[in-house]
Amino acid sequence: MATKEEKRIEILKAAARIFSANGFEKAKVEDIAKVAGIGKGTVYEYFDSKKSLFKQMISFGLDQYRLSIKEIIEENLHIRARLVELAKYSAKYFNQHIDMIQMATQCNLLSNEMKQWLIEERLAVFELIEQMIDEGIKKGELRQNLNVELASFVIIGSIGEHFTKRVFFDGLNIEEIDFGEMVDVILDGLV
Repeated sequence: MATKEEKRIEILKAAARIFSANGFEKAKVEDIAKVAGIGKGTVYEYFDSKKSLFKQMISFGLDQYRLSIKEIIEENLHIRARLVELAKYSAKYFNQHIDMIQMATQCNLLSNEMKQWLIEERLAVFELIEQMIDEGIKKGELRQNLNVELASFVIIGSIGEHFTKRVFFDGLNIEEIDFGEMVDVILDGLV
């Protein structure tokens, strides 16, 4: 039998599917419950309202993203391999959750506190990447005089733009994208 936390996570995952498919306004708690394999009343045992469920779903998704990024960055791999894995994971995550990401950034459902938390989560991801860059410098995998903050912007921006172009404009599947080529351009520079 599922623990209370496992059931809560199942509800959050079901909510992500329903909110992505229908948007916040058209999403119904009973549909979320059905996908989670529970009764509508059970959802309200875990979440006060549809709005509360939406906010916690966003929070859960971003926590999962940050923790997965942390695992990739902490792997004992060469910087190039970690960057390729980081790009692959980020692209898969963004592709799976693009509707949620757009809803979270464009909707008026989030309190100022939640918006601030989203900013802090994003900064936490930047800090993880900066940590990886610092480590790469210490290991001699990256040059000593590298601007760590700027390098993290380049990495995150390149991943996002490369993914967007390949998936949405070129029509490729994530598996068809050569992230190694993008990482090589980042590591080798333009000169």
